[in-house]
Amino acid sequence: MSMERGGLFPAYRWLTVILLTALLIFLLTSISMPASQLLGAMLAAIAVSVCGAGAQLPRPLFLLGQSVVGCVIAASMHRGTIDEFLRRWPLLLGMVAMVLAVAALLSWYAVKREILPGSTAAWGISPGAAPMMILLAERHGADFRLVAVMQYVRMVMVSVVAGMIAKIWSAPLPPSPRDGESAGWADLGGSLSIILAGFALAALLKKVSLAMVFPALAGAIFKLTGVFDIHVPQPLLLAANIAIGWSVGFRFDRGIVLHSLRLLPKLILLYAVMITLCGAGGIAIGRMAELDPLTSYLATSPGGVDSLAIVALSVGGNISMVMAVQMLRFFGS
Repeated sequence: MSMERGGLFPAYRWLTVILLTALLIFLLTSISMPASQLLGAMLAAIAVSVCGAGAQLPRPLFLLGQSVVGCVIAASMHRGTIDEFLRRWPLLLGMVAMVLAVAALLSWYAVKREILPGSTAAWGISPGAAPMMILLAERHGADFRLVAVMQYVRMVMVSVVAGMIAKIWSAPLPPSPRDGESAGWADLGGSLSIILAGFALAALLKKVSLAMVFPALAGAIFKLTGVFDIHVPQPLLLAANIAIGWSVGFRFDRGIVLHSLRLLPKLILLYAVMITLCGAGGIAIGRMAELDPLTSYLATSPGGVDSLAIVALSVGGNISMVMAVQMLRFFGS
């Protein structure tokens, strides 16, 4: 029987990941850290991967996790969301423009100071979808391995900092429409159908973004038009949180980390500045849009839409506005 990378058989590898994930989720939950399931899974996968015993999350599980999060985003929508968005859309677009401007400024600085080559800085610092940025970097002759590290370091830092900020500023969660009653079979069946449809479209068309975008849009339409309500069972949401956390953490491995070790402190500093500028700018614009600081901060955090959705859904604040700005940035990048 042959040994795999890291000297562990696949069964032992997965057992290590699962046990470490469970331990970290327990510890983070015990200190009331928002998005503890996502962060626990992410940190466990990074630790195991960097130690040379990493696994790889099957693509279908990642797509299903994205579809579940998309459906949960739809569940957070309400009829007042559209009116609220239309009333504030210039300022919300200003938030998106501010985040993109910060990314462009830091890319220029990284090139000017010769921290990174031009194309690598552009693709690596861009707050767009990480897999797409890595693919475009490879196509344009940039150092795609360094771009991969940059993108996933950004996602991890933003997720961890957002969780810490949310813990400080968290507001009481609004009551769920389903609190105190069980979901009807029509609502549950419709929600699961949307999740499976998003997964199928993303898999067939090979567009990862559809896995989250389709359930979010379709679910919101069905909910707002009264066809059926959206309900995602908690065990399914737990599985989605872990799948997305693992999918980010497993992207790190010893070879990629060693490849970028010399630049890692500078990258961390760059992203710390990026998170600070985006957060401060978002809060300033949010005051003009009459948004609370937590909503403004999460709306302008330059991380993955899926992970920020999980953080936003685990705390108070205006979840609809957070997702509106994040989705606009997702397409704008």
